[in-house]
Amino acid sequence: MRRIVGVLRGATDGADLTPAPTLAGLPDLVHKTTPNATLRTNGVPAGLSPALELTLYRVVQEALTNVLKHAGPDAHAAVTLAFSPARVTVDVTDDGRGVPVSDADASGGNGLRGMRERVAALGGAVTVGARPGGGLAVEATLPIGGVA
Repeated sequence: MRRIVGVLRGATDGADLTPAPTLAGLPDLVHKTTPNATLRTNGVPAGLSPALELTLYRVVQEALTNVLKHAGPDAHAAVTLAFSPARVTVDVTDDGRGVPVSDADASGGNGLRGMRERVAALGGAVTVGARPGGGLAVEATLPIGGVA
């Protein structure tokens, strides 16, 4: 949004005009975030809009940011994307110490709230919850080909 407003105002000096991230950038994001993260893809991505790709990227980015902030230095994270003809699901789980979900939602940050809003705008849903034995799980499911 900032890029669009900047372009409309003619302020290209210092404006971020780089293309929006896509799924092609996910391996790099995951590996740069932490060496303790893995990425797995099930199915073939097809028919994804640029908005859907950006949303998936941002969900993974925010979830991995939360791993770094809350899971602890030795935590491991797993990112899984599952594609079907009708929907895509992204799961990000960690085995760290985490924070209770109610505390994460009330932390004053906009990460989880923004993630939920972004996903809901495309007809999807996000669940966040503690994992048995420790850690946190973030799951976002979005329809492919339009709002469900």
